[in-house]
Amino acid sequence: MVLGGGHQFVLPGRTATVQLKATSGRPARQITLVAAQAPANPFERFIALLDQIAGILVVVGAAWLVWTRPGPMSWGFFLYVIWFNPGQVFAFYALLQQRPLLLLAQNLAGAIAEAVGYVGLILFVLRAPDGEPDRKWQWLERALPGVGVLLALLLLACYGSLTGYRSETGTRLAILTGFVVAICAVSILLERTRRKPPEDYQRLRWVIWGCVIGLAAFLVAELASTPRSSIPVGGTSPRLRTLSACSTS
Repeated sequence: MVLGGGHQFVLPGRTATVQLKATSGRPARQITLVAAQAPANPFERFIALLDQIAGILVVVGAAWLVWTRPGPMSWGFFLYVIWFNPGQVFAFYALLQQRPLLLLAQNLAGAIAEAVGYVGLILFVLRAPDGEPDRKWQWLERALPGVGVLLALLLLACYGSLTGYRSETGTRLAILTGFVVAICAVSILLERTRRKPPEDYQRLRWVIWGCVIGLAAFLVAELASTPRSSIPVGGTSPRLRTLSACSTS
């Protein structure tokens, strides 16, 4: 189903009515969309299965690091991969659409988890590879709680469209935030590499290459992905109007 400028994954048979404004050539009108099952071949299903397995392995690996080497570095990495991992979530959100309040709660909690993930990534790059604090960047580490609050408020502002407020600017800033955090993370690693002794230099190089490849791939995929979900609102009308969460109003 296409709503709010992107695809919305919903359960088959679900309907939505889109209000289209009048243009110079056509009057205002309503269009009712009915969700249909998209065809999928065995190869696509196999790739989706690999995504899920990779997501589980990444989260389990990060949890194992926290268990075996607890500290700010391992906790930062764990908080990051809790939200940013290869696992697919569209089926989960499609099922939650049957319970609008639960879906709204999940979206709001997801915005906070995303902000915590960004903070976790910065904390990880500040402490890698030995977990020791870096004196030059201690001011940033102390500021991370405040940064996390600001990021959470920015991401929550994306859902202003649910109450009738325009959220285009907030959504653009939220998308840009991911790129800014990724650039900052790689820049911090590069700066810290120059000051590390030889025994830590190679270890940080592996971290840098992992961030460069992984963050770039994930951000491009996130940018090209669809809006997270739709929040259905309204009464008992069979034609549901939907507002796209964290998308343009």
